[in-house]
Amino acid sequence: MKIRLVILIIVVVLPIYGQEKSPKPSGNESHTQNTNKPDAIKSPASPNAGVVINQETTSCQCDRPKENSKSYLSRLFAPENLPNIGLLFAGIGGIVIAICTLRKIERQTKGIEDSIKLQKTLKRQWVNLENWNIKGEPSLFSKKGFLDLNFHVVNPTEMVMQLKHVEIFDIEGNQVLSPNTPLAPTKFQTAAFRVNLTENETNRYFDNSLNLHIFGNIAFRDNFGDRQNQVFGYVCMGGIKGFQFRAFDRWLSQEEDDE
Repeated sequence: MKIRLVILIIVVVLPIYGQEKSPKPSGNESHTQNTNKPDAIKSPASPNAGVVINQETTSCQCDRPKENSKSYLSRLFAPENLPNIGLLFAGIGGIVIAICTLRKIERQTKGIEDSIKLQKTLKRQWVNLENWNIKGEPSLFSKKGFLDLNFHVVNPTEMVMQLKHVEIFDIEGNQVLSPNTPLAPTKFQTAAFRVNLTENETNRYFDNSLNLHIFGNIAFRDNFGDRQNQVFGYVCMGGIKGFQFRAFDRWLSQEEDDE
């Protein structure tokens, strides 16, 4: 019994005494032990810590475009790119100069066209019809007769024109003369036509009450090379004793013609 009690005391007391007598670890040993502890011992990170990390990451991403833009501008205006930049501005300047030149040429062209129009207006050409004459003696016993009509086409302007044709309108068919000849200033070209008369007109010719209306058209090319058309109308009144001539003055105005 005593032996068992002694062994029990040795087993219980000796370990306690050994723990009290064992030396405490130094600061370096404690730091080494803490360093060597596995990561699993660390306490889990709190939810707030994750939020802070995300905010820092967002802040870094926001700063990147500024750094990239600065880097792009620095590369754009690098010394090796200066010749290309100079060529770009030179091309833009050339385009601007070309546009300004085209506008100036357009204004000059318009000025020349206006000047030509003014010259054409001031130096407009026309013709006069002068020295009208009717010859012929229809037979009193003929149902139909004819008269020979002559007049001069005069150029009253100071420039040469090209007389193309002279035409008179007739119910039986228009009569056309095509001299196609130059007509100098103050010069004339004779136009001759034959006018057919009806039986009634033949009788009125011998009664000196014949009233003829001659209408026609004259075409010429003016000194500027433009083709011009001039319509004319004349009234021939008389008969076997002679005729009187006057220009037709009952032309419709522009407003009446439009109606």
